[in-house]
Amino acid sequence: MKFESKILRVCLDVYKMLLHKNQAYGNSASDPLRIFSKTDKLEQIRVRMDDKLSRIKNQVAGDNEDAYNDLLGYLVIYQGEKKYDALPDEPVNVYVVNSDVICKKDENGKFQPNKCGMEFVKTLWLKDNAEVYVITDLVMGKDTQDLINFLTENNVIYKYLACKKPDDPRPGVVVLPELFVQLKAFLAEQFPKDVFNYAIVDLASNAELFTAWKALDIPVWSLHQDDHAGN
Repeated sequence: MKFESKILRVCLDVYKMLLHKNQAYGNSASDPLRIFSKTDKLEQIRVRMDDKLSRIKNQVAGDNEDAYNDLLGYLVIYQGEKKYDALPDEPVNVYVVNSDVICKKDENGKFQPNKCGMEFVKTLWLKDNAEVYVITDLVMGKDTQDLINFLTENNVIYKYLACKKPDDPRPGVVVLPELFVQLKAFLAEQFPKDVFNYAIVDLASNAELFTAWKALDIPVWSLHQDDHAGN
């Protein structure tokens, strides 16, 4: 494997690990409870790093904890809190990507990548203040789990997957705009402030769906710049 690929995979693994743990621990690294310890958060992170170094030094055979990965995560958190904590929050650009842009199922039921679309989506979440959400007309269940596995295996990072309910018989061109409205309402509950700018990423070949997206009065971007259908 190329050096660049190995580094990218490690960085993506740390990124996903930190987001998962931050959710599980209630943002305790950035906003500690301060019930027992009253020290500032940077000092608390330094203590955790010392604990991990001690764990690495004294690790014995059969210890399955990946202390190296945890230490790497704390180093990233420390640098983030030290360098960027004082910066104000800025509006988030939310890109809602139709799964058809990234991949499609072939005649054997396996997802095949749209390489151009995949690379485009990967660049979106690297932008400042950008978040990627995936929307699909696939039915919740095995199909969506296959899609999630495909995205994970191909290092496509996204925040949330919106999909059809199993008992919804309507075609995707009807359901997808409704799913977007529901997704927008969901985000509004998570973030009461109006901090989101939305854009839909889709394929310009689906003219009917493009019309539905534009009816919601949001920018719509096709995979190719010359097919731009937004504002």
